[in-house]
Amino acid sequence: MVVSVLLNKKGMSLISILVAIFIFLVAMLGLLSGIITAIHLDTRNLIRNEAVRIVQETFDTYRNKSNTEINSKFIKVSNIACKDCLDNSSVSSACEIVTRQINNSQIKFAMLFEGESIVKAGNFINYDNITICWRYRGVLYQKKFQTIIFK
Repeated sequence: MVVSVLLNKKGMSLISILVAIFIFLVAMLGLLSGIITAIHLDTRNLIRNEAVRIVQETFDTYRNKSNTEINSKFIKVSNIACKDCLDNSSVSSACEIVTRQINNSQIKFAMLFEGESIVKAGNFINYDNITICWRYRGVLYQKKFQTIIFK
């Protein structure tokens, strides 16, 4: 019986397989990092859009109210920060807390109402500001919106 020996070694070695697996894992980690970043950016944008929606709803509600009701909520506040409302909603009557569920988590928004009323030619003009703030991943975000209510 003749034993033939293969002289050409065309197979892959264990080292080359391990190197290929390592390169694949590095590429997958980069892809996973990109996906996680995209998810966080998307969630942050969803939360910001919800904050805008909350402020729009609030302004629309107060547009339909009397000047007395508007002036009782939108008061001149100079020494209260929105983050103080977020941490302690009882800090002022000009603070309001709204909680919404976004991507299976509860996000707490704090609104700080500021405003000024002027009577001009028999018409009431209210310059109203709402500062809304929230925390996402330990970072405080804050946006300020202004409207004019003319009656």
